[in-house]
Amino acid sequence: MTVHLVDGPGDGTYTGVKIEVQEVSIHSEADGWITLCSPNEVIDLLTLTGGADKTLCDGVGLPVGHYG
Repeated sequence: MTVHLVDGPGDGTYTGVKIEVQEVSIHSEADGWITLCSPNEVIDLLTLTGGADKTLCDGVGLPVGHYG
């Protein structure tokens, strides 16, 4: 599984919107919460507009199952 972060265009009100992403997890019906990756970085969402994205997790293998 690969997880990307994107943001829609803003209205110009803000000059920066920063979030800290410590961990990305997914819930498995069989195993509960599974950590996909731990980027532990601060990302300015306003840099992720106009088709730009930030890869948080890349190519994480998961067993067959139901996730949410």
